[in-house]
Amino acid sequence: MLKGLMDKGLILWKYYTKAQTIYKVHSPFVYSFLDEVIKNDRMYYAFEILESHRNNLLKSKESVSFQEMGAGSKVFNNKVSKRPVSQIAQTALAPSKQARYLFHLVNKCSRQNVLEIGTSLGLSTLYMLSANSKMKLTTLEGNAEVLSLATDAFKQFGFHGVKTVLGNFDDTLQKTLESGDKYDLVYVDGNHSYEATKRYWSQILPFCTQDAILVFDDIHWSKGMNDAWEEIKSEQQVKASIEIYDLGFVFLDPKLAKNNFTFIDFWWKPWQIGLFLW
Repeated sequence: MLKGLMDKGLILWKYYTKAQTIYKVHSPFVYSFLDEVIKNDRMYYAFEILESHRNNLLKSKESVSFQEMGAGSKVFNNKVSKRPVSQIAQTALAPSKQARYLFHLVNKCSRQNVLEIGTSLGLSTLYMLSANSKMKLTTLEGNAEVLSLATDAFKQFGFHGVKTVLGNFDDTLQKTLESGDKYDLVYVDGNHSYEATKRYWSQILPFCTQDAILVFDDIHWSKGMNDAWEEIKSEQQVKASIEIYDLGFVFLDPKLAKNNFTFIDFWWKPWQIGLFLW
């Protein structure tokens, strides 16, 4: 446990030392992305409705059968157990700010075919579809009763065209990739381990469009995830990457100049906006 905390502290320190504010951006592409996706504080009516749905999940008295299949499975010994929906919502749902990033990303970048690895209760899916209800979206989930709740929510919000795939990602991902068109947006929120993340990357890449964007969740969650992210963003196929502490964005568009940018809000480094002279 102590080693894990030390690793986490070192990851945070390395992130902080290399991160820069938007005022240090030289690339027009990176500046535009940060301004319109990460720094965008515009509120939409859909946000209020979706956050109301989040609150309902957090207050839910229902329990469902649940099996941890990812990096956290050691805690539950990989056994199926009953877990309160409220607890799943507390630990698995993307925070409001992060969910809005996905909304703004879809809103800014016209996407046609989206793959999500890790449906959970479907809130991230709902945020993306609320930005563009006409795009095709396929989402993978390992727990049947959790996916059933997400599917009910999709119908409740009027999104009837979502393709859901149930099963362990090790079994379902490759089949899903081979059965559909190429994807121009992939959101990876599955097994948060080094091995799985690198495997997802290798599997997904051949099934991406030339201008695809891949989003990796919890890139600094552990040393393994941090190492996987560092290796992925250095891959030859990656033309640009932008990382914030929770998310890593990978851009494959060959028209982009090679650029790996690590972002931090200016209040963490106020001297980068010229308030101080030292």
